[in-house]
Amino acid sequence: MNLRPSACSPFAIPALLCLLGLLLSSFTFGPIKGDTSIRIKNSCGYDIWPAILTGVGNAPTATIEEMPSGFMLTSGHSMTIHLPQDWSGRFWGRTGCDFSSDGEGECETGDCGRRLNCTGVGATPPATLVEFSIHGQRSQRDFYDVSLVDGFNLPVSVAPTGGSSVSKANQSSCVEAICAADLNKVCPSILQMIVKGRVVGCKSACLALKSDMYCCAGAYSNPNTCNATSYSKAFKSRCPTAYTYAYDDATSLFTCASASAYTITFCPPSSSSSRYHHHRSHLQMFPSHFK
Repeated sequence: MNLRPSACSPFAIPALLCLLGLLLSSFTFGPIKGDTSIRIKNSCGYDIWPAILTGVGNAPTATIEEMPSGFMLTSGHSMTIHLPQDWSGRFWGRTGCDFSSDGEGECETGDCGRRLNCTGVGATPPATLVEFSIHGQRSQRDFYDVSLVDGFNLPVSVAPTGGSSVSKANQSSCVEAICAADLNKVCPSILQMIVKGRVVGCKSACLALKSDMYCCAGAYSNPNTCNATSYSKAFKSRCPTAYTYAYDDATSLFTCASASAYTITFCPPSSSSSRYHHHRSHLQMFPSHFK
């Protein structure tokens, strides 16, 4: 996904962001015409720092002036923002962050240029991503997914509110995409990101092994040659509805027509899962020879 910088002028004072995160259980930014509401919920037992990166292709009238690109969200709290029509981009959660009063600092995972507000900078992998393409009135059909292509740092889910299936035969319409498993606990040693003796993230095989086969690059840069590897299959066994490699579309790309809102939940309960999770629950965890 090609990405461009985003604005965040209402959040120019980082200290205020942190205060809001500590004091408010739910905060809603003013809606934008034709918007789609996104509720971001922190169900983790610790604070996180959600981040947003906007993609290209927004309608000329679309604006994200009222949307932050990075903020603190305390455990058990939520925040609601509004996306304009024809918006594409990604969300992720940062962990282990420490920022000064002017918004400078860094995070153990998901860092974006050592700033609280990411302002056009993507996540440093490994990071679990939630990706959106919101089309609004143009086609009334959204696309969304949870991606482990850049690795894993936090369990996350995304679920639409309202909306309708594109077709009766399409089982990937208007259902939850989720990776509820904590892959850090079962991450193969070769993929582990360790900070202060703790596994804080699980790298993608592409990042760890730097091979065209794992990165879907070079001779492997098309869907005919880029296939699931042992590592991506192991991720898939724990998170059946998440992207685990670049062309993992069949069970990982979801769509919904005319959804009014979406909820992104960090650290969702394992019981909150889509039909695919139950269908594939018999699959094994990471094979022992990967560890």
